[in-house]
Amino acid sequence: MPKKNVNLFVSIPCYIAALLLIDFSIFKFNLGSLNNSFYLGFWQGPIAFISVILVLILAVALLVRSKSLPVLPKILISVGVVTNLIERAIFGGVVDYIPFFHLTVFNIADVLITIGFMFVLLIIWGKEKK
Repeated sequence: MPKKNVNLFVSIPCYIAALLLIDFSIFKFNLGSLNNSFYLGFWQGPIAFISVILVLILAVALLVRSKSLPVLPKILISVGVVTNLIERAIFGGVVDYIPFFHLTVFNIADVLITIGFMFVLLIIWGKEKK
């Protein structure tokens, strides 16, 4: 059983590095836009930034320590959150490049977080139905 935890903590940095490489390349070649707000353009300013970072760090810590969740949602959410936090620290925002019906623009990290939370909701919903 401990081997799974080791694999989780070894694989997450590799996925983060790969995702950062993609995002940095897109940013360097001006193929995306820099988004310095949070979630669909809401919550701007330093207080929002600090609040969101503290909540995300706490959420990732609780998620990774959870023994009842499978590894896949943990990896998806952790990689997405950490990648976005690193981009915010380096660029002052995240690089967005996937348009969504002319409403907003996402990046791969946002997609990973969304899919990860969908897995978590399905797991919770499945446990409640039993």
